[in-house]
Amino acid sequence: MTITEIFNLGNKFMQEGNLQTAVQMWQECIKINPEFGLSHYNLAQFLRSQNNLRGAFDEYSKFMDSPVTGRTLDLIPQVKQILVDIEKQLNPLKV
Repeated sequence: MTITEIFNLGNKFMQEGNLQTAVQMWQECIKINPEFGLSHYNLAQFLRSQNNLRGAFDEYSKFMDSPVTGRTLDLIPQVKQILVDIEKQLNPLKV
């Protein structure tokens, strides 16, 4: 199975509500290629939905550090803002 097939399978599991299996698929993608940005993005989205802000911040940061592709380019402005928002939540007294 290719990394793209594993990633897409994770997305399918997520759509079906099988969250833990989806996460496992995205983690497998990251294990195969740590620079596979979309897996970091999806994992970050999941962690954020679970209110795991530190984990989400880390995964969004890894997404931002991964190579830009046609599929990730449009997400960059959104992720930059999400990182700012999470940083404010994690450090509310920081100005």
